[in-house]
Amino acid sequence: MATTGDRGGGDGTISSLATSSVGRSDQGSTSPRFYKRATAAEAEEAKGKWCVKLDGRKLRTPSLKVLLLPNAALAHAIAVEWEYQSSSSIRAFTMPLMQLATTATDRTPQDRDNNVATLLRYVHSDPGLCWVDEPGTPLAKAHEEAWKPVLDWFNNDLGIKVVKNESFIPVDQSPESIEQLADHLKSLDDWEFTCLHVLSTAVKSLLLARAVLEDKVSIKEAVHLSRLEEEMQIEEWGMVEGGHDIDRADQNVRVAAPAVFMKLYKGV
Repeated sequence: MATTGDRGGGDGTISSLATSSVGRSDQGSTSPRFYKRATAAEAEEAKGKWCVKLDGRKLRTPSLKVLLLPNAALAHAIAVEWEYQSSSSIRAFTMPLMQLATTATDRTPQDRDNNVATLLRYVHSDPGLCWVDEPGTPLAKAHEEAWKPVLDWFNNDLGIKVVKNESFIPVDQSPESIEQLADHLKSLDDWEFTCLHVLSTAVKSLLLARAVLEDKVSIKEAVHLSRLEEEMQIEEWGMVEGGHDIDRADQNVRVAAPAVFMKLYKGV
């Protein structure tokens, strides 16, 4: 939570204490708005990098690093998140691009090995590889129709062979496939890996997350696919207002944020 004393540093930066609730992505957190204007500017201390300024002071991350962004597009987008906060308060949950940027800056470098291991461990139970075990049912047909193109693209794009199982039971992937996946994950820079890790967590699938970030699956399609069984239940039994609709809206944000971040990063 920001206080009056947290707002500015003597070096022309905004202290992380003023922005820590945003950087930590505390979904329900708010703090008083302590600035009038947010802008984007080229960073003098790092050639080719950009920063966000609040009333002319550079924004810092929760770990006290100046938030240096790879291009103007991301800097302007994050500045817009700050600019359009309420005149009375800052709502962290409305700033997903800022949260991704601080995660990539502060946490990914130190957590990379653990996060890579987690993603590789979950590949064995990826919903794109563990299909329903009752062929011919509406869910089985929908699952195969939706997931087969994702699986085929994933294998072809990376030149590997992950295999599916005709059930929800996790399937052991070959050591060779896991090693190739590990090499790919380690080859990503911190911005790319952060988006992939966050999106994989949101959709519970590394396969689907990669397809979204490579523009092979749309945000709308990814949200539907990540909620396939629930969406089919809604079609059969109807939507519970204040429940299903809120879950769907939340998932839209969780999927869209890393997808948009990566488009801005790539200049698409």
